This record gives sequence, structure tokens and C-alpha cells, in this order.
Amino acid sequence: AALARYGEELGLAFQLVDDLLGIWGDPEVTGKPVLSDVRSRKKSGPIVLAAAGSAEVRAYLEGGDADPVEVAAAIEATGAREQVRDEVRNHVAIAATALGSVDLDAAAVADLLRTAEYVTGRDR
Repeated sequence: AALARYGEELGLAFQLVDDLLGIWGDPEVTGKPVLSDVRSRKKSGPIVLAAAGSAEVRAYLEGGDADPVEVAAAIEATGAREQVRDEVRNHVAIAATALGSVDLDAAAVADLLRTAEYVTGRDR
């Protein structure tokens, strides 16, 4: 159960990082076009968070006409990017705590923690 919890939390963290990359990721690294999630009006984590506090983002999601670069700036201005990063850190911390309740070799735990850092460090 603890390893399942680790995997679930790491999976959530991974998805949130992917959401960040869908807006701010480097196309050379991600293989996605610039601002792909904004252009497709995808309701990803940062976009949904931003829409709660920004009429501009809400209007865009509802089909409004706006420059995706300006929408990305509006998303950033709401603090959604940092909120999602905080949530990623929270999921990684929960995953690490779950590992503490399993009788695993210290090297295996270290490997799993490095894996968590690797998959969640893609947005830096």
C-alpha cells in the first residue's frame, strides 16, 4: 500500500510538471509547440487555477480571442505557476513519507527518491 501511495503521488506530481511544461516548457526539450496547452485551451492545473482568479483567462477558456502569449502572462500573474510547483513539492513529500513506512533497503529508497526528483525536475 505504501509503494502504491508513492506511485500515485509521484504520478500526480509528474502530471502537474507536464502541465507546467505545456505552457512554459522549452519546445527543444518537450517536443511540444510553444504554449501548446494555452493554444488548445486545455484545462490543465495552472490554467484552471488561474481561471479562478483571472477574468482574462476565463474568457479565453470560454472561446475569447486573445494572444496566447498574453494569456500565459495572465496565468503567471495569478501565481498559478508557483502554486502548481508548490503542489508538485507537496506530492513528492507525501511520496517520500510513504516510503518511510516500508521496510526497504536504503539504496532502494534512495533510488526511488532520486527518481522522484528526476521526473519532477523537468520544469526547471
